[in-house]
Amino acid sequence: MKTIFILATLLFTATHLAAQPLVSQEEYVKYQKISATSANEGFIEDPKAPKIIIFQPEVTKTVKAPFPIEVFFRPFENQKIAWGSFKALYGSMQFDITERLLKMATISDNSLFISNADIPVGIHRITLLIADDMQRKSQKEFIVAVEK
Repeated sequence: MKTIFILATLLFTATHLAAQPLVSQEEYVKYQKISATSANEGFIEDPKAPKIIIFQPEVTKTVKAPFPIEVFFRPFENQKIAWGSFKALYGSMQFDITERLLKMATISDNSLFISNADIPVGIHRITLLIADDMQRKSQKEFIVAVEK
């Protein structure tokens, strides 16, 4: 009888531990607010802010990983791109992937190039943010669909 009780207790404990929430209620509330807010909300772009032009991937086509990413930043008139302001955010929750993206990238004066971006199959949202040396900020979101 003791053995059955011990086994039942262990089974209950294991089941109880396995049923722990992956995300707590507090985290759920916090991240719901974050995911419901796009990086574009409340962002008013200065017409003199740098323009972000996505050359690759072609966002109207499905791509296979790994694929190249090529982005051009066109500053207004004689301004310079402030690379220290660059951010890359992933998904609707806006996870900061700036450092890992920059580790893979070749950067020139006004462009960023990654030869082999390895992203899993699925639909991915990436938001790029940049400013010029006058602190005029710009952002562009693009969605890339990756197939097998």
